[in-house]
Amino acid sequence: MVRTADGYAIYEVYDDGGGPEARTEDPASPFGETVEELADDGRYDLAALQQPVFDDARFHRDRYFLQSPAVYEEDDA
Repeated sequence: MVRTADGYAIYEVYDDGGGPEARTEDPASPFGETVEELADDGRYDLAALQQPVFDDARFHRDRYFLQSPAVYEEDDA
């Protein structure tokens, strides 16, 4: 979890064992293709609330933000 100027959000934070070194650019959102998958994803978010909170200032935008995975839509053609 990261504390930003706007509040708190759950981000993917990367730690190589020496402390957090990067986070995703966008916060994570619960998602699932089924209700069960959405519930599972929500449980991960609840578990994230038990992790340390990092201040956003520790991540420098030009170097320490990682792009969130792209979302691709299937072609209907």
